[in-house]
Order: sequence, then C-alpha cells, then structure tokens
Amino acid sequence: MIIGHESSGVVVKLGKNVKNLKVGDRVAIEPGVSCRMCKFCKEGRYNLCKDMIFCATPPVHGNLRRFYKHAADFCFNRHLFWYSRHSSTLIIVSTTVWIFYVHSINFYVFMSSNFQQMHKNPE
Repeated sequence: MIIGHESSGVVVKLGKNVKNLKVGDRVAIEPGVSCRMCKFCKEGRYNLCKDMIFCATPPVHGNLRRFYKHAADFCFNRHLFWYSRHSSTLIIVSTTVWIFYVHSINFYVFMSSNFQQMHKNPE
C-alpha cells in the first residue's frame, strides 16, 4: 500500500478531454474524489458524497510517489507565487479557515514573529 494523501505536483500528461489544466501547471491535489452523480455532488457539496474515494485509503493507493494519476477536476491550479513546499497543505488550511469563517469562530494566526487575531466582522 502506497501512502500519501495531501499532495501537490506538476502536470506531465493529460487525458484527451481535460480542459482545465495544461502540461507544466503546478497543482494542489484534492485527495478525495466523489461520485459526481449523487444529490450532494450535483449541488456542489461533494464533501458529503457517500461514495467518496480517498488517496491512501484501501484499496486505493496514495500519491507519495514520483508519478500519480488523478482526476483533473480534483486538481487545482496554484498561483505562480505559491511555493511547492507550501501547496500540499493548501487544501487543509483553506478548509480550516473556511469552517472558522462560516461559523464565526475567532482564531489566531502565527506567522514568524507576527501575531494577529483574525475573525469575521460582526454585521
């Protein structure tokens, strides 16, 4: 069993129907691939799909290897300024921040020696 589920990489080959990426694109990989057919998937809430398949969850191998084939619609093009060493955590961080934002939870961000409180502005 190959491990690895939070990953990023560079596109080296594409399927003939892929339109959202090109060879050379740097991508962050969403480790879960949904069925795309259920009610939740069709509403854009694929995280609730009961048939979700995750990298590194048997019987599916993970992506901690030199080459990995993944569904193009679950690969997200990174901005040019985003360094490879940070992008594998992009999905984790963005999901966490979104949950805190939606539920109006205060949280703290530590960056180097800077300390700042971030919160949703009261309306």
